[in-house]
Amino acid sequence: MKIFFKTMNLVLMAALLLACPAYGQDEKKNRKGDAAAPAESEKKDEEKKSDKPEEPKDKYLVLKGGDVYTVTGPVLRNTTILVKNGVIEDLSREVEIPEGAEVLDATGYKVYPGLVAVSSSRIVGREPPEHTTDIYDLNMILGLSGGLTSVLTGNTVAKLTYGTLDDMVVKRGIFTTIRYARSSPKARLDLRNDLERVRAYMRDLAAWQAARSAGDKDAKEPDKKWLTGKYATYLSLLKGEMAALVSADATQDIRDISDLAHHYGFRLVIRGGLEAWTLASELGRKQVSMILTPRRKSTRRMYAEIQDDCDCGPICGGHDVDEEQEQHESEAEKHRRIHRNEEGAADIMEGEDEFEELDEETLRGTWNDPRLNRPSGWTIENASILYNSGVPFAIIPSSSGISLGGIAGRDNLMLPMEAAFAVRGGLPEKAALEAITINAARILGVDRWVGSIEKGKAADFIVCDGDILHYKTMVQWSVVNGRIVYDKEKEPLFAHIRPRSGEGTSKTTEYWPRDFGPMPSFVPEIEPPEPGKETPDPEEPKEKDKPDQPKPEPGK
Repeated sequence: MKIFFKTMNLVLMAALLLACPAYGQDEKKNRKGDAAAPAESEKKDEEKKSDKPEEPKDKYLVLKGGDVYTVTGPVLRNTTILVKNGVIEDLSREVEIPEGAEVLDATGYKVYPGLVAVSSSRIVGREPPEHTTDIYDLNMILGLSGGLTSVLTGNTVAKLTYGTLDDMVVKRGIFTTIRYARSSPKARLDLRNDLERVRAYMRDLAAWQAARSAGDKDAKEPDKKWLTGKYATYLSLLKGEMAALVSADATQDIRDISDLAHHYGFRLVIRGGLEAWTLASELGRKQVSMILTPRRKSTRRMYAEIQDDCDCGPICGGHDVDEEQEQHESEAEKHRRIHRNEEGAADIMEGEDEFEELDEETLRGTWNDPRLNRPSGWTIENASILYNSGVPFAIIPSSSGISLGGIAGRDNLMLPMEAAFAVRGGLPEKAALEAITINAARILGVDRWVGSIEKGKAADFIVCDGDILHYKTMVQWSVVNGRIVYDKEKEPLFAHIRPRSGEGTSKTTEYWPRDFGPMPSFVPEIEPPEPGKETPDPEEPKEKDKPDQPKPEPGK
């Protein structure tokens, strides 16, 4: 037994001796690990920093040397525009060009704000446009070639951001359309009662808030559970969060709706206004805005006016135009004869007899009514008279779409031509330019961002080779959100017309429309035959041209 215990002691001692070096080595390793720990943590921190995404670099665009028409200010000759991240940073003759900036030489060209269309169809998608727009659509390119950069689609203002959807939507919920037609007196009464109820709620709410501020804890908040649907819309209208859009042409209709807006204090925009010039001073005092089509002479209502007589209630706003069209045409059978074609214009489907069902004043015609002892009808000076009375207005063509056929200037492809027609009626050119830029933006409530060239506004502008109101002027470049989205030389649509390089399909100087020379003669080569006579043969010589033949001798 003693030998066994001695043997076990020796084994334990040997195990302890062998374990001591390993323990020492572990201590050394631990010391080395403690020393290397800060270095490893520094490496990990550097890796984490490298994994973080780099901050996006500022993007600069420099438009150099153009004549800048700011619209809200003076014309700046030979001026450079500095754009940073889609916003106008500076306008001056001496601008320090940042490194890596994209430079566009606009020397000799005119720079205007991007045009704003207060109505459009199929230029961008339906609502919501960011989900329905084809960013490479031909209509968008055509719109940019015509100078459009912002349009109203449905009830949303959207930009023509070709190739991207970033920052496309500017503002939603622009208008609400109300019904106030003389042919529906009950609908008028219901509308006034609804507005009175909402206004009474606003007074009670203000009184409750004042009582709470004064320390009255027992004050009871007015009931607001009923503020849904049309009442919620009326509340936004009376608060000034949106404007009311009404279609009206006749003098009495315009006066009635403007009186209603003045009484309840909401913003009013009247579309049409054929006889608005007869109430110009009154509309100016009431601060009513207008949407005009100077060349529209007919008092027959376009589609926008159909909803005033439809059966879908006194309020109809926030819908897409095309969807609303289908709704009205399916619910109001009597309006099926009015049809909008692809360009958005109103075509009459049936004969004149159909219009006997409509009110007489609507169908009176174009010119002054001799039965009245007051001015009436259409005049080319409508826009000019409204301008002199301080009435703000925007101008749109008769068709809200874009078409390559038909008469030039009747759609949004040539929006400036409609404004130029107002100039023919006496409107100053500056006012005509405002009607398709800053005034249109103000009516839509987006003038904080678009409509003029100013510091802090979005970089939306067009570069033209002439006066924007001249029919031969062409847009050379379109810039939206500080990005060149249209270059005439790079698009095959119009690159061959007066190319900037001086070369193209025709090396001679060409203008559009081209000069085809003198008109052909319409004098007929063959005189028409008299009634009852045969048509002469053109190859048979006339009697006077026939050679003399010898007279026959007698008896032969």
